[in-house]
Parts: sequence; C-alpha cells; structure tokens
Amino acid sequence: MIDEDFPRDVGYALARDPRAQRVVLTVDAAWRGEPDMDQVTRAVQMGGVLVSHNRTERARFRRYLEAERGRTQPLPTNPAATSVLLLPHDPSEERLRTRTTLLLDWYLTLPLPKPPTLVWNDAQQALIGGWQPAGYSANDVRVALGQLPPRR
Repeated sequence: MIDEDFPRDVGYALARDPRAQRVVLTVDAAWRGEPDMDQVTRAVQMGGVLVSHNRTERARFRRYLEAERGRTQPLPTNPAATSVLLLPHDPSEERLRTRTTLLLDWYLTLPLPKPPTLVWNDAQQALIGGWQPAGYSANDVRVALGQLPPRR
C-alpha cells in the first residue's frame, strides 16, 4: 500500500513492476486522508506493507503496528508479516522506484516477525554488505546507492 505522500508516478510505476505483487495507491483509494493509524490497520488487514516518505513518524508507525500485532481478535492475515517501509524524498523518480523495490525485496528476505518499520538505509547497508538481489543490474544497484557509474 503506497501512502498518499509518496509520488503518484512512482506508485504507478511500482504497480507495473513485475517484482511488485500488488500495489494499492492510497491517493486513488477511498481511504485517502485517513489517519496514519488507520492506514497501518488497513495494511495489516490487506496482509501487506505501507510505503511512506513520513520518516519523522517512524516511532509512531512502530507503535501503531505493534498495537495491531497485539490485538486479541483474529485477523484475516498475519500481522507479523506487515511492516511500514520508509523512504527519503528523492528528486529522481527512477532512483526512488529502484530504492522502493530494493527495500521491498530486502523486506521479503527477512524472517517472521518482520520488523515493524524498515528504512531505505536497512536495504542500503545490506547492499553495501554484499547482498545481491536477483533481477537488478550492477548499474541499478549503483543508481540506488547514489553512486556514479564507473568511468570508461
């Protein structure tokens, strides 16, 4: 689920990316403008993740997700599989899309329970440490890391 503060064009590109299983844009959905807590609840009910630029609210998102995980009534999905993924604003939509898919791929490698929140730096450090996700060229990774391509 893509939060309304995320660039719409990047969300649409993610929705067409074969690596993304199902992308729901809140800017196009009936729950646009709902409080963050309700957005997290919706992500848990959908069994997915919430992607946002709202990194300043990381602690709040963590509390919301932990509250959802602590609910006593059964949910249709496993709340331990839901996270809030937080990415910085980026003027390059291509780099933001690549970073988002890399962060999603990193999230998928993690065992249950998933961390309540993940930030781009988590995937970035994994890449620097040698993680090599399938489906990305060396140039894709360099672009995502903000590195210049090698000189010829």
